[in-house]
Amino acid sequence: MSDKLREALTSVAAATFLFILKLVVGLWSGSLGLLAEAINSALDILASVVTVTALRYADLPPDADHPYGHGKAENLGAFVQSGIMFLTCLWIGREALLRLIGMSDEVSHTPWAFLVMGISVAVSVARVRALQRSAATHDSQALEADALHFYTDIYTGGAVLVGLLGVWLGARFDIPWLVVSDAVAALIVTAVLLKLTVDLARRAADVLLDRSHELTDEIASAAYAVTGVEGVPSVRSRRVGPQSFVDMSIEVARGASFEESHAIATAVERAVAALLPSSDVVVHVDPVAPRDEGIVQAIHLLAQRSALSIHHISLHKVREALVAHLHVELDPLLTLSHAHQLVDRFEKTLLDEVGALHRVVIHIEPAAETVALGSDVTEQAQRITQRLDDLIATIPEIYEYHDLHLHKLGGSYHLSFHCCLPPTLSINAAHAITDGLERRLRDELPVLSHVLIHAEPWEGARKRRGESGEGEWR
Repeated sequence: MSDKLREALTSVAAATFLFILKLVVGLWSGSLGLLAEAINSALDILASVVTVTALRYADLPPDADHPYGHGKAENLGAFVQSGIMFLTCLWIGREALLRLIGMSDEVSHTPWAFLVMGISVAVSVARVRALQRSAATHDSQALEADALHFYTDIYTGGAVLVGLLGVWLGARFDIPWLVVSDAVAALIVTAVLLKLTVDLARRAADVLLDRSHELTDEIASAAYAVTGVEGVPSVRSRRVGPQSFVDMSIEVARGASFEESHAIATAVERAVAALLPSSDVVVHVDPVAPRDEGIVQAIHLLAQRSALSIHHISLHKVREALVAHLHVELDPLLTLSHAHQLVDRFEKTLLDEVGALHRVVIHIEPAAETVALGSDVTEQAQRITQRLDDLIATIPEIYEYHDLHLHKLGGSYHLSFHCCLPPTLSINAAHAITDGLERRLRDELPVLSHVLIHAEPWEGARKRRGESGEGEWR
């Protein structure tokens, strides 16, 4: 048996005890006030039975007809109990008004009445404390409503005790206005209880109708604070008993990988869980262009989305108009007509989604899908290495080179090697040096159809010629 259900059953037992006590003593003493209180306790029994029924049903696991579970039975039970409390408040207010205008029997101030109402208040105080503690622990509106029922008993019992004391003092010291003190106290208590009842009914109705405007704003703020979230376009949440279900969409930079997007979504789930400890969160990720996305980055991402391989992107600004030049690699077996359709569609995509671009010029070339067979002729590269030594001697930024390879593919030669540059050099400066050296090698050695230089930072004295086991050092 759950703690919530145990507290609810204890409330049924307490309300039943008070009902029997008030009924027996009221019939024995002939006190109409105690008989009226017995009716109030009977309503408490009804309310507590509603709580037990709601909690039993709410504890059922989710099924095919109720995928979100049965937790809203608690909220429905709280709403029904608020209706019972509303009727109780009306009845108490009616009795108080009738007593004020002299149309109701006077309060019987027998010692038994004092004793019974004292016991009633003591039991109600104990139940309110236990129920409020359990309601806070389990976030249960049904237990909160049950606590409010016993809360009414504290005030009504207190009002009756005040009335009994007033009647006794009025009779003893001949003070007529004290006779109606219980009615005045009852009206004040009724006003307070009506407000508490209406507040509980409104909150229960909000949950039953899935009202969550303030909560969704808090969820969106918590999600937006997560690193990597560009926006939170939609949040939907609903309460089912003590549990919250959240469906939301977040915007993530379209360049983020699947793993990165998943990590961001997981971080959002944790942020929402910190806000709503008992929550089930589903996060949908939408790719968007981030605020700091560069034009070249956007072109690469759009090419990836279009399943196109691109390279040699260059941007030019002519008369305040930004122009992009790039190469696109396509299947060499495609017809020119088909290839042009693909490229034309890609151009339109770029112009539509990259607002800064005014014109796009694309060069079509066949994708190199085959592996060319060649031979390693590095040992025959003495003439090339001598010329390379001469050229590098004129470039002070290059400390040395290594891993030189010369491959022969058909009638052409492909040269590659690594060269060491200052580690503090910028990428632009390093590229300018290697690109210039590549051009000079092709100009002075026409036999080289392809030259590839890998730049790396110089790290001081390193292995010398012959120690690397591969290629040569300068």
